[in-house]
This record gives sequence, C-alpha cells and structure tokens, in this order.
Amino acid sequence: MNGLRECVELYLDEHRDEILHDVSVLMAFPSLEENEEEKRSALAFVLRRAREMGMRTGATTEFDAGWAEVGSGDIMLGVLAHVDVVAVGDERNWEAPPFKLTERDGFYIGRGIEDDKGAVIMCLWGMKAVLDLGIQPKKRIRLIIGTSEESVWDDMEHYKRDFGMPDYSFSPDGSFPVYNIEKGYCDVMLHFSESALSRLAQAQSGDSPNAVPSGAVLQLHGQPAMEFSGKAVHSSIPWMGDNPILKLGVEAAKEGFSFGQFIAERLNGDHYGLKLGLDDGTDHYDGVYVGKTVCTPTILRFDGTRITLNLNIRYRAGLNKVQLERALDSLKAQYGFATEISECTDPMLTNPDQPFLHDMNDLLGSMGLRTGFFVASGASYASTMKNCVSWGPVFNDEDGTAHMDNERLSVSDFWKAMNIYTEYFALQADKEE
Repeated sequence: MNGLRECVELYLDEHRDEILHDVSVLMAFPSLEENEEEKRSALAFVLRRAREMGMRTGATTEFDAGWAEVGSGDIMLGVLAHVDVVAVGDERNWEAPPFKLTERDGFYIGRGIEDDKGAVIMCLWGMKAVLDLGIQPKKRIRLIIGTSEESVWDDMEHYKRDFGMPDYSFSPDGSFPVYNIEKGYCDVMLHFSESALSRLAQAQSGDSPNAVPSGAVLQLHGQPAMEFSGKAVHSSIPWMGDNPILKLGVEAAKEGFSFGQFIAERLNGDHYGLKLGLDDGTDHYDGVYVGKTVCTPTILRFDGTRITLNLNIRYRAGLNKVQLERALDSLKAQYGFATEISECTDPMLTNPDQPFLHDMNDLLGSMGLRTGFFVASGASYASTMKNCVSWGPVFNDEDGTAHMDNERLSVSDFWKAMNIYTEYFALQADKEE
C-alpha cells in the first residue's frame, strides 16, 4: 500500500496545476438551480474533459445527468456527484468572487469548492490517475454527474431509467469517515392568505430551499423597510447559523400577522420540529442512532396577495411523509395556511457490514484518520442508489461550509481527500470480487 500511496502522491503533485485549472473552469459556471443552460454547460465540460482523458462517457436523454467510466467487467463502482450549486446570497458578504476559484490563507474559496464541484474534479482526476499509473481495472469505475442535486432529483431518476444502478457507490458530498445513514428530505411550502396582508408592502428572505439565508426584509405600507441580518449555513445544521426569517417573524407577529405568529410560536427557538409536532426529539430507530429530525424555514416570499414560507425538513428514520403532513394539517385552522410539498425523499440506512465500506475504513485507518460509521446531517444522492454511502470530502462534519457565504475547503484537506479517492479507486480497481 505504501508503494501505491507514494505513486499516487507523486502523480497528483505532478498534475497539480492541471487539476486546479479544471476546478477553476468548472467553478466558473454559474450553475444555479434556475439556470438550466449553465448546468448543462458544466456537465458538458466534465464529459468533454473525461473523453480527452480517454474515458467512455454517456448522458441521459434529457442531458440532465451524465457519466464517465474507466475499466471493464460486470461489477461497477459508482461515484455520485453534481455540478449544480446553491445561490450565493448577498455577494457583499463574500471575500472573493463566488464563481472564481481563489486561494487565500490556506483555503480554496468559491461556490461549489466543497459542494460539489471540487469533488467532481477530484474523482475525475483520480480515475485518470488509475489509467495513467498503468492499473488495469477489473471492474468499471463510473463517475455519475447530476445537475439537480440542490433541487429536485429528477436527474437521478432519469439516470436510473436509462442506465440502471451501480453495484455499490459513494457520494463525495459530505464528510469522512463513512456516513451510511441519511435523513429523509422534505420541502413544504406554507401559503398564508390572510386579509391583513393588505397592509404589507414587502416581505422577502432566502434564495435556496436548503440553505439558511443571510438577510430578510419586512415593510408595511407607509413605513420604512426593516432589514434583518443573519448568517447563511446549510439548512441541515441551522444552529450553526443565524436565521433572519425567525427575526422577521417575531416582528410580523407584533404587527398581528398570522404568518408571523406561526414563525414566532412554532419555529423560533426550536430546530427540531417539536413545536410543530413533527417529532418528539427521538434520535434512535430500532435501536440504531439515526439523529434528530431538523426543521428550519429557508425561503419567505410575498407576491402581493399571499405569503409563502418554505420549511426544509430533514426527518429521521422511523418517520414518513404522511406523519409530517398530519402534523402540519393539525395547525392549518389555527394559522390559516395551505400546504404544498415540493419534494420529499425517504431516509437512507445502508448496511455497514459490506466489504467495500470496510475497505473505506481500512484505507482511512492506514492514513491515521478517523474511521467508523456515522449519520449524515445533510442529504445527498447516496439515498438514490442501492448500497451507497456519503464519503468525504470534508474531514469534520461541523466544519463544512456548504451553502454558506465564502464556501471554502482547506488546501491541505482538498489534496488529502483527493489522495484518498485516488488510492481507493486504485485498490478497488485491482480487487477481485
């Protein structure tokens, strides 16, 4: 293993400038949820680079997901990544241009460096390293690239329809070590149509359903606008940020708005959906630790006639969509809202007693890194495939900056993660099943 490790380290060091160039090009695409052209352009770039590297490629009929592959054989290792990104929020909060790769103070900075463009290029070059190092893979290693991970996951449904599923997979869209449990994901829009809204001039906050926003605005007719500042974070860890929607809601409640009362009474001071009746705070299911349900408001909009509030819910194993709907239905009459579920996916529990997962931990252990099986705070493409987990590229779940202003990944962690992926590909490529 040490001989392989030295070869991998030397290879990546020799190609460092080329790798960073590809990261820089990919990050320059403003491939936001609503920008279909840029998302497809980002996907096309990755597939073109893969072909230039000598890989086979393919894409769905809709060109919303594609793949690049090395090796041959009946067994396939899948790597599930994505090129779409969340909105940048207020660019004044960024210390570097969001869509430009910047190296500063030991960090790479830019939207997508952690989630998930950096990992796309890490894995693409990791696969190329396998070829260039003369390893003849005894199985297929396939990088599967999506374009809608930050919104609805139709791209993965289209991929499975056209190409089926790998035998086992990981998504480089989280943290090390191995995260074999993910919570369910649900976005619920609450529509408030109260008569008091005629007094409202504007109310607005948030750009992405899966990110806590950094600012909010509330204004009544004939009065100056009230601005509320916050700290943007991934919606799966709202306690790490500062949600301005909660502040807006408290002020709106003082003005007698039902939507404000709902926010102040049912969301403020509670990250776990307890006041909504979504859950009871339990963090185990069938004797397995699965984490607590998390619920946070992420978008608030006023269209002149109604308020729409998006609740982002990460629900633990043991709960389901019907239970969430019933809990919210019980509050409709009190606060006067209608519900609309825009997306809902089930929790994921992957059996940890599988050889490819133990290979992951063995590799981490050989590098002196933490090993084991954990519960992911966020959701990833891992839940769309069988025998799949989330694995890297962040080395401490609480240190992740996905969906935040100034998204970053330390230079040392970037190259450490890339070494891990490349060595894992090499070991799996040479392993008989």
